[in-house]
Amino acid sequence: MLVTAPRMLADEAVPRAWGMAMAALLASLLNSGCAAVLPTGPPLPRDVQERSTQIAVHGGRLTLHLASQQTPASASLPLVLYASGDGGWFGAAVGMFHTIAAGGYPTVGFSSKELMHLEHQQFKPFGVAQVAEASSRSSSPLARPSGCRRTRRSS
Repeated sequence: MLVTAPRMLADEAVPRAWGMAMAALLASLLNSGCAAVLPTGPPLPRDVQERSTQIAVHGGRLTLHLASQQTPASASLPLVLYASGDGGWFGAAVGMFHTIAAGGYPTVGFSSKELMHLEHQQFKPFGVAQVAEASSRSSSPLARPSGCRRTRRSS
């Protein structure tokens, strides 16, 4: 038995295509508007200073965001190292950084996305061939599939 889709008349195709285009436009407008309204957290108290600096990492520059109270922090307070999510340094990531700093903790933050970009420029991901080669050079039985024996080549 052959089942076919019902034929659409030409006058039905135009309103349907128009409706789909409008739905796509509305979805893209709503999606792009979300980034603009993400919370950035509470404003920092007046006694908390925030600044940014850059450090060299793998030949590139990574921005560090620093926040601390103007008065020296207690030695019992930990230094909080905060890494943003994979989206980068904006919106909720900045809000969380501000929330931690507003709690009185000396805080250093950075963009995980920016760091991963620098890492990927320096180091190329392993492919199957590299993993197989590394496994074949290993003397550990855990690095070889079960049942495979390491054989010695005679010189």
